Amino acid sequence: MSHVTYGACCVDDHTARALGCDLLVRYAHSCLIPVSITSIKTLYVFVDIQIDAEHLVATLARDFEPGRTIAMKIAPRLRAAGYNVVVPQKAPLSKGEIIGCTSPRLSKDQQVGCTLYLRGDHFQLESAMIHNPTMLAYRYDPYSRRLTHEVYEHITPMNDRGDAMRKAASAWKWGLIWGSPEHQS
Repeated sequence: MSHVTYGACCVDDHTARALGCDLLVRYAHSCLIPVSITSIKTLYVFVDIQIDAEHLVATLARDFEPGRTIAMKIAPRLRAAGYNVVVPQKAPLSKGEIIGCTSPRLSKDQQVGCTLYLRGDHFQLESAMIHNPTMLAYRYDPYSRRLTHEVYEHITPMNDRGDAMRKAASAWKWGLIWGSPEHQS
């Protein structure tokens, strides 16, 4: 039996099969790779994160003025509280869901003033901030019940990539690291 600990988009069934595993157990919030195409039997265990929606709405009511457009998934309760809510979608994900390599680019037509991310981690939110660099981003952590303003420093990664390319241009030797070809969405 194998247990993989990558993000929602990676299913390393080929390595699990090469290791002689009979079953891959996959913990995820979505089934992006159909079990019918994996190279070994795969069992998805769907993760459900419970959110105190009433506390979230009360927190937003305290920190945001009604009428503001917010992109997120808890739309019906926020609409009832007077907010304009946009729930973006990037196929093959469900509405409001983002992963690190697949996040929606919000159009100016939607007039979204900020995005609200409902999770404890940062990885997927960073993807959304990279795709929408001018949008304000907030994260509500359902575990700590804290709302924080998040910022992604766009210049630093671009400078780091430029530095790496300049170093590589003058290198005498190159190495290639190749991982296993896991399925990705």
